[in-house]
Amino acid sequence: MKIIIEKSIDDSKWKEEKWLTNSLMKNIVKNIFNRFSFFSYIKTIEISMLFTDNEKMKELKKEFFNNPVVTNVLSFPDAIISKQQLLELPDNLDYIYLGDIALGYQILQKEAAQLKKSFKDHFIHLFTHSILHLIGFDHKTEEEADLMESLEIDILKDFSLSSPY
Repeated sequence: MKIIIEKSIDDSKWKEEKWLTNSLMKNIVKNIFNRFSFFSYIKTIEISMLFTDNEKMKELKKEFFNNPVVTNVLSFPDAIISKQQLLELPDNLDYIYLGDIALGYQILQKEAAQLKKSFKDHFIHLFTHSILHLIGFDHKTEEEADLMESLEIDILKDFSLSSPY
């Protein structure tokens, strides 16, 4: 499986994070997708990333959710994918565009400090969370939240990170 991660960086502070590589993000994506057999049939998966600041995150939250508050991460699936649709993917799918993810530098940095964890570890958690959103997971109900959190905890263990919950 080929994973394409298109990056757009409009806050230079992100460029200072030398650990933030395509390799790290691809490893996280592969870790997630390897848990679901239906992804093994897809030859190429693409995701777009926006690494931005608090002001842009606030604008995006207002534009798409009518709620002008700063948020740490936003996921914009290209299509709302149900678990059933994933199970019914053809076994020769060449390409799928999953969607867009936006992350705000300052809010992630502030939250990491408040949680007494490294910026990198907090990023890995939120990136994992956002990928799960792109493939149809959510936390609107307690049952959905329990499933999503359980998956996140399991995935984060593979990166030697403890539960964020």
